Amino acid sequence: MTQGSYQVFVFQVPSQAQESFQGELYSMGCLGLVEKELENDQKEITAYFPAEPTLSDFVWSQTLKTKHLIQLQAKDFKSASFDPYPLTPGVKPLYQVVAPPDLEGPKQAGDYDIIIRPGMAFGTGRHESTQLASLQLLDFAQKHSVKNFLDVGSGSGILSLLAHRLGIKKISAVEIDPDARDNALENFDLNHVTHIQLKKDLKEVEETFDLVIANIIAPTLIQLKEQLINKVKTGGHLILSGIVQEEINKIKESFKVLKLIKEQSLKEWQSFLYQKS
Repeated sequence: MTQGSYQVFVFQVPSQAQESFQGELYSMGCLGLVEKELENDQKEITAYFPAEPTLSDFVWSQTLKTKHLIQLQAKDFKSASFDPYPLTPGVKPLYQVVAPPDLEGPKQAGDYDIIIRPGMAFGTGRHESTQLASLQLLDFAQKHSVKNFLDVGSGSGILSLLAHRLGIKKISAVEIDPDARDNALENFDLNHVTHIQLKKDLKEVEETFDLVIANIIAPTLIQLKEQLINKVKTGGHLILSGIVQEEINKIKESFKVLKLIKEQSLKEWQSFLYQKS
């Protein structure tokens, strides 16, 4: 991980405003969130951001109460702890994300644990789009044989690690951000996974796959449409996540050459499972 400055904002918000506010934080580039229940139907939300001047303007413009602002260096951010939380909520087996042992995580991860070190990459598993992608992946892998798998926009590597936990043997991942790749490689090491092939550009991936997953914002999904479809084998499947309700029709129109198999939603987020004929 490269050295740099980070900001940690701690907010106190009404519980009914939590979902929309967290969505706004992620849209501003939030790297991870920690929630804490307070009295009087309030939530404390700790949000981790890279240090950018525009963030301060955003934070202080909010009518919601900001308790305090902490300046944090990258070396300290790397040691920030996250409590265990579900990656595949509401289904069994329940896969959960845990912290590394040095951050009070388990000394030995269980069969359904995925170790993620909080870092500069998107994908600690708390965001609904990541949970949706995980639920789609879990359901698909339980019903189909997947010989090879591609994770596009892998961030922390969390979906690739879930694919490993689900028994998929041949896994490739693509992430353009070098800091995210560093974080993913560390997470692979923490989970004792050595066979995931991590690339820095989708153009470096030559083969086609039984299953491709892309948990990226809708405009990028649309921009990458042809490349994503080309990486799916004939008869293979594509999972898309990272889509808000207002963007559903745009995604459906862009990917209409594929057969829509399944839609799934979680709060204001949507995911799709497609098949390539």
